[in-house]
Amino acid sequence: MVIEAKFWVKFAVISFFLFQNLQIWCQAKDSSFYYVAKSTKLYKESPQKALVYLQKAEELLKQYPNDSLEAMTLKNYAAIYYVKGQYAKSFKFSEKALEKFRVIDDLYNISLAYNGLGLVQQALGRHGQAIDYFIQAQNVQPEEKAVFSLNLGISYFYLNDFENAKTHYLKAQENITDKANHIYINTLSRLAQLEYKAGNFWKAEKEYLAVLKDTNTTNWEKAFVSFGLAEVYLAQEKLDSAIEYASKAKELSASMQATWDLKRSTEILARAQRKKGNFVEAFENLDQYIQLKDSLFNKEQAEIVGLLQLNLKESENKLLQQKNELAQEQLHFKNIVIFFGVILFGTVLVFLYKYRKISKEREGLIAELSSKNDKLSAIDSNRNKLFSIVSHDVRSPIASMTQLMDEAILTNLSAEEREETFKLMRLQLNETSRMLNNLLVWANNQIKGKIEPQMKKIDVVQEMQAILKVYQIPINYKNIHLKHNIPVTPVTIKADVAQLHVVFHNLLSNALKYTSKNKATIVDYAVENNKVIIAISNEGSVITQETKKIILAKEQDFAVELAVNDESGFGLGFQLVRKYLAINNAEIKIEGIANYGTVVKLIFDQAE
Repeated sequence: MVIEAKFWVKFAVISFFLFQNLQIWCQAKDSSFYYVAKSTKLYKESPQKALVYLQKAEELLKQYPNDSLEAMTLKNYAAIYYVKGQYAKSFKFSEKALEKFRVIDDLYNISLAYNGLGLVQQALGRHGQAIDYFIQAQNVQPEEKAVFSLNLGISYFYLNDFENAKTHYLKAQENITDKANHIYINTLSRLAQLEYKAGNFWKAEKEYLAVLKDTNTTNWEKAFVSFGLAEVYLAQEKLDSAIEYASKAKELSASMQATWDLKRSTEILARAQRKKGNFVEAFENLDQYIQLKDSLFNKEQAEIVGLLQLNLKESENKLLQQKNELAQEQLHFKNIVIFFGVILFGTVLVFLYKYRKISKEREGLIAELSSKNDKLSAIDSNRNKLFSIVSHDVRSPIASMTQLMDEAILTNLSAEEREETFKLMRLQLNETSRMLNNLLVWANNQIKGKIEPQMKKIDVVQEMQAILKVYQIPINYKNIHLKHNIPVTPVTIKADVAQLHVVFHNLLSNALKYTSKNKATIVDYAVENNKVIIAISNEGSVITQETKKIILAKEQDFAVELAVNDESGFGLGFQLVRKYLAINNAEIKIEGIANYGTVVKLIFDQAE
């Protein structure tokens, strides 16, 4: 009886400790689940709080691992950094989450991880890559068609493929039964946006107002719809309504710290106020819009470079891991060869063949790493070139607009003069924006590795006419004339449009600088022996032989003398001019004519 009593006492003590440990493990698991769930609920409205909860969950998961909760933690990190605008980090965590969900074969969350990768690419304006990820998400989990169709429609819209955009918005609606669902409401506002693009203003207005009246509409959606209504009313010259809704969109965007939406709202508000005649408010909003636009551009470029660097770093880590594995395999292989070498000669030959194959694979991996390093260096170099081009080509038109703004503010202009001034500013801004877009297309091609020129048949006179508009203000201010001698028949060449614009902007900017007061800058065309000759002349300063020698030197890339009115002269950007002319199979000739000025001739092959 005594032995039996001792046994039951031991059994009770052991059971108690086992129960306590099991309870602790369950509590830890429940706590991790609680923190992950809290972060999921809070990541949109309070990303910083959600981050704190995730860090607590992560600490518990180190002690009590759980594959499913670890994967959800990675996915929530990706969502939080996406909301915070840290896209490189979001992309990194989405990729890690995708790997984890693959391990546990969670198809639903695999599809959401692909969707997260697509949203990052979409936020950076890389809509082609975004579409690829959304399609992968749809293939993995066809049941979740609504959200993927909506995201596909948005990317197609920004690629100006409006037909495909509408098709996917309607597909998203077909897969939603609850009309209070935020995805369904989002599709309604996106369809209204398409009606505006098609010119159906009354229908766009009706659909936007229906979304605005819906009690389930979020603040973000209200900001989007208010901007859309402002566009519609501005197009119909209903200026009071346009200003009202543009102001609402701006207020909502500011309250959510949504910089991209705030940029759009300030721009349309400035346009509406200018048309209404509220020039002071228009100027303030225009200034805010330019600041927001510059800030977003710098941020997007930094995130794109960060994303590329992240991809490269991960490739390097994988390569190092493979190299270590190869080194271990080689060591193991050598031991086997030594052991079996005396037994069977044929076995040695087989393993030698394997060794040779592994060595080739290693060399291939090293070559791949070297190639990626070269690409990153090229991207960095091209980015620096882009900044140089923008600072050189955009500085002059921005300075001109600043002069106009100062004159409008400081001078007692009549209503007609003020209206004319704003028209000139708008023209300058439009053409400068178009020039920036061309530069950004060029920069994007460099980042994607499309270094080869995109050769197209170009009507060179039309391109020149568009570029000359940028210089209307400095021409007026310098009291000089512009003579653009347009030929009767079209003049066509084959060249890369973005690179051709860089060449024209540099040469026209220099020609205007060297044109004396009351003199002219002249653009002429000639076709001789299947060659197109574009002559850009300035009446005034005559280039010296010494200056000509310096600016045509291969390594020269700085200003070498002062132009009219102490402006910096030839040199800056001339290295790019020479490079792009060479890429486009063109030549440049510079001639100084006494008592006349300087003539720069560009010689291209005539397009067939």
